[in-house]
Amino acid sequence: MAIAHAQIGDTSHLDAVFSHNLLEFGQLFLFLLAAMTYINTMDERGIFNLIRVKLLSSNLSLRAIYWTTGLLAFSISPVADNLTTAERRIHAANGLSRQYTRAQSELA
Repeated sequence: MAIAHAQIGDTSHLDAVFSHNLLEFGQLFLFLLAAMTYINTMDERGIFNLIRVKLLSSNLSLRAIYWTTGLLAFSISPVADNLTTAERRIHAANGLSRQYTRAQSELA
């Protein structure tokens, strides 16, 4: 795609598309990094081992364990997603407030 646009001389459109895709990739990467951090923290605290022990000691059938695991994944995923989104918004707000404070101090 880059070669075709370069041959016809349309590099401005290519630059905009590349910048947009790079920004989307960066946002997705940071989101996944934050989500994985929450999951790793839960793993470090032994939450998944506790769930496994509770499931195996409850004398459930394999089918019941399968459905319970699916329901737990279904409920944990949105919580991790919301925590990640909240963390991104808090950091963005802190960044904006720091910029505002810096601008205020420069004006004074």
